[in-house]
Amino acid sequence: TLTQTGPIWVTGNVSLNNNAIIKASASLGNASVVLIADGTIDLSNNVTVTGNGNSGSFVLLLSTNNSSNAIDISNNVIGGMYYTSAGSIDVSNNASTTQLTGYAIHLNSNAIVNYVSGLQNLTFSSGPGGSWKFVSGTYVIGE
Repeated sequence: TLTQTGPIWVTGNVSLNNNAIIKASASLGNASVVLIADGTIDLSNNVTVTGNGNSGSFVLLLSTNNSSNAIDISNNVIGGMYYTSAGSIDVSNNASTTQLTGYAIHLNSNAIVNYVSGLQNLTFSSGPGGSWKFVSGTYVIGE
């Protein structure tokens, strides 16, 4: 179990599997935390990504990688918010996420995205709060 009290920046790859847990510290209250990887992020086999139980508390996993598998979420992973501006996010095999934002998103084999209303007002434990903007015509349905 990794309990985050603030942001984490990994210069390489992040790989979590086999019942690993990432969660926000209770000391953060309603704030959220971010884990940034310059490499890929690979979560599989019953990993849980969760806030601390307070409304508005989440863990955001962000990859700066521009590959076709910048973030791979599979095999019963539960929760988490995921972002990559240049690479793709692949979700498969009964994985269930809270939010996805990526250059490309592939949903396969019972993938579930449970969008939580109000995420555009998300605040983090340090740094400025983020903002979200929908830009018409910037999405593609199907390939």
